[in-house]
Amino acid sequence: MLTTLLTQIASRFWKELPEQDELTQIVSLGDLLGMLYGVPLSIIGLTWLSLRTDLSLIREEWLLFLVLLITGIIVEELSFYMIVRLGNVSGGGSFYGSLSGIITWTAAFLMGFSGLWTAVLRNVYSIIKHRRHLSQMPLRWQIIRTHSFATADVTLMSVIGLEVYLVLNGDLPLPGFEAVPVAFAAISVRFLLAEALTLPYITYTGYRISSVMGTSIGEVYWYTFVTLIFVAVIQPFSILMAAIYSETGWTGLIFLMAALLLTSFMANRLSSAVERSNQRTRELSQLEALGRAIIDSPPDASTLADLLAQYVPKMFAQSGIAIHIYPDENLLIYPTNQMHVSPQVWQWIKTSGKAGYILPGEELPWQKNEGSPDARIYAPITDNETNRTIGAVYLISVHPDRKGIVHWLPAVQSLAAQIASTLHSARVYQQTLEHEKTRQELALAGRIQASFLPDSVPKIDGWQLTAKLAPARDTSGDYYDFIVLNNNRLGVLVADVADKGVGAALYMALSRTVIRTYAVQYCDEPEEALRAANERILSDTKSNLFVTVFYGVLDLETGTLNYANAGHNPPYLCHFQNDGNVDELWRTGLPLGMFRGIHWERKTVSIASGELLVMYTDGLTEAHNRHLDMFGEERLLGIIQADTTASAFQIQREILREVHHFMGDFPQFDDITLVTVRRE
Repeated sequence: MLTTLLTQIASRFWKELPEQDELTQIVSLGDLLGMLYGVPLSIIGLTWLSLRTDLSLIREEWLLFLVLLITGIIVEELSFYMIVRLGNVSGGGSFYGSLSGIITWTAAFLMGFSGLWTAVLRNVYSIIKHRRHLSQMPLRWQIIRTHSFATADVTLMSVIGLEVYLVLNGDLPLPGFEAVPVAFAAISVRFLLAEALTLPYITYTGYRISSVMGTSIGEVYWYTFVTLIFVAVIQPFSILMAAIYSETGWTGLIFLMAALLLTSFMANRLSSAVERSNQRTRELSQLEALGRAIIDSPPDASTLADLLAQYVPKMFAQSGIAIHIYPDENLLIYPTNQMHVSPQVWQWIKTSGKAGYILPGEELPWQKNEGSPDARIYAPITDNETNRTIGAVYLISVHPDRKGIVHWLPAVQSLAAQIASTLHSARVYQQTLEHEKTRQELALAGRIQASFLPDSVPKIDGWQLTAKLAPARDTSGDYYDFIVLNNNRLGVLVADVADKGVGAALYMALSRTVIRTYAVQYCDEPEEALRAANERILSDTKSNLFVTVFYGVLDLETGTLNYANAGHNPPYLCHFQNDGNVDELWRTGLPLGMFRGIHWERKTVSIASGELLVMYTDGLTEAHNRHLDMFGEERLLGIIQADTTASAFQIQREILREVHHFMGDFPQFDDITLVTVRRE
């Protein structure tokens, strides 16, 4: 009955409501219900407060009023939050909190009813700040409902609380600590009334939403209880502030306000840090789960859209996301009836070919002279072979940490790369269906594996880097990688799977993905990255393969190299400026994939100006000629030391030329990988 009535009312103002998904309809009708009784209560509260306001007191205590107003606004801006996940939906709910309630009741105890206008003016400021959302449905109803509840709370409920305080013979301003019991009673009355204010809205929305969200009404009530109990706990501190001001004057009040501002700032920073850490965990887990699901899915990518709908929304809290393939295929639109993307957006991303973000208030590049009401992230989906933009990922977020979502960009780019790799694999699969099965599998594996290697060697001022991989077959068990890390650091990796063929190639693909994931997580701890990767590889595979790895983290400013060597051929660090001495970076642990619970030692060296680091796989030193002689380490060192002034590229070219000359027409039996790093 109530739902039918609300639907009839809502449809008059929002004709598209029946077209929205069920969850949006429930939330919107709940907001409408809150508006229907929240707005009248706000008007009653404002009227009552106006009748009890003493303007002369505001004029006399204008400085105190102004200080409380400004402090309240600052504390409100330093609000903190957490994302509460309910049921199986991706968005959950945002619990916002701030210490502004302390300021509200401090003003009430010091200036009586007139002091409550500081909270009313803060609410007006908040409405003005969020006015850009008033043009968007259903955000408009949500904002009106939220601010009507807030206004009713700081007017009607708070006025009743103060009236109770006066009835209990409380004095205004608060005379001191002897009035604490009466003041606490007034705050308790306001708390109970505020809880009663939200009860109809929570009851209606909670019961209807619980089935859609796959949760219980108890979880919804718990979420509400957390919000309300926070208010009940902090507001009694206002009694302390008012009492100290009454007894010590401005000195005590300023001290407590400074402490309040510091606490708000720390809570704001901490909540952002915690949520960003949780967000990163969500990104990694969902990307990994999506990757596994794609591996297990049909190779023609026929289930890709379903997999994206299953995993991607859970990656980004309180966000809409669209994944588009040119010219006109949408792989994902979430939420289905709220995420509307104009053709200009897709065209602009295709033309620019770059990933980026737009913060709230910044101009939309595809629609000049119009600011963005929300934070947005975009990334092109680029074909692995042609480097042509074939699609795009576009995200709009109403996450509380609007500016902090710039940290989401790497995850969006990884998602775009994963989609590109999947689509590329699907195309390769379709192209090779006509070929013989064994040849088809080898060719497909080779192309996919090649896409895992870096597209190009990084070009970095002050450094020369080269890399070359020459597989012995269609697929390779060797690989190398350059991983851009924060704080101007670069991860350098060379690895070799102890086998050949398709099995080694698949093992390489798994280990490459896992190591790269943990390299970003443990950005200055190569030994920890290898430890975590080893545990993941062993838990995900049941093969008898293992992989030798040399992984170093290079500080591009200082030349410091922190490394761990997992059973790999020791690279050579050539000190050309120091009599040509050569250091071998020996193994610091076993290869990956052999045993659980093992650890690697981290070692540190420094690459000075003019020095050279040479990394390779055993396919180079164990290359044979027709007499079955091996190329060997001595020949390799001889080439390196022959010309100490040569560039990294010249040394790489000379080594490979000599290896192929040594082999002659004798077949290559193992993959050859060579990476050189020289500091200019």
